[in-house]
Amino acid sequence: MRQCLRVHEVNNGMRPLWVNIHEAIAHNEEVMASSNKKALSI
Repeated sequence: MRQCLRVHEVNNGMRPLWVNIHEAIAHNEEVMASSNKKALSI
């Protein structure tokens, strides 16, 4: 499966990455708790 990122995703440094679901949830919770960018996507 090929992932096609949008221009703004590339510009924001996003990249596709397969991760364990529990690690992903823990990461997202940590970012939400410590970031001032709460309204933006993680």
